[in-house]
Order: sequence, then structure tokens, then C-alpha cells
Amino acid sequence: MAGVNKARLIWTWTQEAVWLALLVLQLPFVFVQKWSSHGRRKEPVLLLTDLGLSVFAYFRIRMALARAGFPVIVLSIGSVSSLASQARQLARTLEQLNIQKGILVAHGRGGLTALALPDSGRRRIQHLVTLGTPFHGSRFFTPFAFVPAFGDMNVGSDFLLLHRMNALLFPGFSPFSAYKDEFIYPGNLGHFGQGRDLILDRNGHMNLILDGENIETIVQHIESLHPEPAGNPEVRAAKPPEVAPPAAKKSGKKPAKKKPSRPGSKKGKR
Repeated sequence: MAGVNKARLIWTWTQEAVWLALLVLQLPFVFVQKWSSHGRRKEPVLLLTDLGLSVFAYFRIRMALARAGFPVIVLSIGSVSSLASQARQLARTLEQLNIQKGILVAHGRGGLTALALPDSGRRRIQHLVTLGTPFHGSRFFTPFAFVPAFGDMNVGSDFLLLHRMNALLFPGFSPFSAYKDEFIYPGNLGHFGQGRDLILDRNGHMNLILDGENIETIVQHIESLHPEPAGNPEVRAAKPPEVAPPAAKKSGKKPAKKKPSRPGSKKGKR
């Protein structure tokens, strides 16, 4: 990406390091499976967490989506089980929640889980938005390939070869990625391809869900593709109050009366 400010990239790495250090605070909550909030819109947004992150790690992007009027459900599905089994669990959860025309925003591993959704689950989602998903795997996970979930995310895994192109089966698909992502190595493995990638000019996997500018870009993108109906009474533009024109200022002087001319008198005659 040409023209990216180097100082900005250095700052975002610093910011990313702070987020990673603070992750220890959310570890006691990694087993919480759902965090939801109501909204005025009909289309629910489901936030699918990445490995090792609790639902509360998504507090900033959740609040931004809620402010935009979306009902938001943050979901934590599975742990280190195979991604195919996690996808089946996700499908059951979507059915239990009776999700219809949902918008699925999936972070990292969550994006790969969404790709393996069976048809019954996929039909409940109208738009898949992925954030930092390693579509072609990552060598970061190679040393841990003996763990089912990490093995599925390893470069060249059978899971990726079988499910990667399923992203195109969703009615809408928007793959976001960071300029540099510390968990995707080499970096181009996080790009879906086909000219579909939306690359943000900030570094870091956690910045995708915690950086204010990134969040604003993602939420605006979702809003642009799913605008709120104009008929919604809560979003109708408030009609400006009618302002009466200013009353004419009354003068204290009375209008001068025209003097009647004398009969037979002529102007200019001495």
C-alpha cells in the first residue's frame, strides 16, 4: 500500500503491544460464551471471537455497532477443537437464536469457522465480514499443528483447501485485514485475493477490533451496505421547526399626509 505513513505504522505497533499486554485481564472470562445487546435495527450483528479471546475483548467494536443501532451478539465458539466441529456448533447456535439475515463479523479463526458452516447455518447469514482471517493459513501455527484448531489453520491444511472458497457462497463477503498482522506469516497469506481485500493502514491483529479508526471504517462499511430503512421512525430526520418571518419593525413616526393642492395653483408659478 503506497503512501502509508511510517510514523503511523510504528505508533500502531506500540498500540498493538499495549493491547496484547492487557489481554491478561480478560483471561478469566474466556469461557463466557455470549454477550448480547439490543438495537433498533432488524439485522442482528454476530461477532465471532478469535482463539484465546473472551467476548469482553470486543467491547469497543460492540459499542460502535450498538451505537449504529444494530442488535449485537458476541459469540465464543469452541476452543481448540477442529474448525469443522466449531462450525457445526455455530450453526446450532444460530438456529437456537433464530437468526435471520444476520451479519457475521468474524475475527481471525472465527472467519475460518464461518467458512465451514453447513448450508442450514449459512442461509441464516446475509453478509460475512472477516477481520484478520488467515485464508491461506499461517506458518505461525506450524509448531502447534498437533492441536486440531491450529492444524486446520496451518499452511496447506486440508481444511483450507476444502473450505476457503466457501466465502463466495455468502450473499455478501467483505475480507478486512491489517497492513501487517503479527499472527499471519507471511502477511500475504491473510489476503483472500480476487481483488476483494480491504486492507486497513494500521498494523496489528488486535487493532482490528480495538483501534478507533479501524472500527469506524468497518462499521461505516457495514452501514453503507445495509442502510437503515428511511421509514424507521427513530432515524427520520427531524423536521426543522418553522420559524416565523420577523415582524416588520414599527416606526414611531406617523406617515405624512399629503396636502391637498389649492384649486388653480400651479407649481413653479410665482
